[in-house]
Amino acid sequence: MMKLTRPVVWCGSLMLLGSALRAQDPSPALIGYWHEWNDPNAPYIPLDLIDPRYNVIALAFAEPLPGTTSAIEFVPDLEIPAEFMAQVAAQRAAGKKVVISIGGANATVQLNNEAERQQFVYLTMSMLLTWGVDGLDIDLEGSSV
Repeated sequence: MMKLTRPVVWCGSLMLLGSALRAQDPSPALIGYWHEWNDPNAPYIPLDLIDPRYNVIALAFAEPLPGTTSAIEFVPDLEIPAEFMAQVAAQRAAGKKVVISIGGANATVQLNNEAERQQFVYLTMSMLLTWGVDGLDIDLEGSSV
């Protein structure tokens, strides 16, 4: 498991980075959302088969567990977790940044009290470490804002 010492935070297309990571930013960046659902208008593509020109990949989407607005999780339903972790590691080894996108149009993320904020931070950091990604993309829409 990777040790996350300085997370990268993504806000839409705005990148907020610690100075230690700034020299490693892809330039120019070609950012794309990878989604784990299958839709006739946007078919599923395994992470290891995406267009290699993308150098920043946002995994879509981490969402709150049912019945909560703060207990966040990312589950790639169409992938075996260990294989997916290996695909993420391979993308990173190829010099790409991989982040998890929180929210999206179908998720309501709200942190209404200190307990929910603490839960969100703990689960988000755990998620980053579990999947071995570089940071977050914040995609809060609708009632989340």
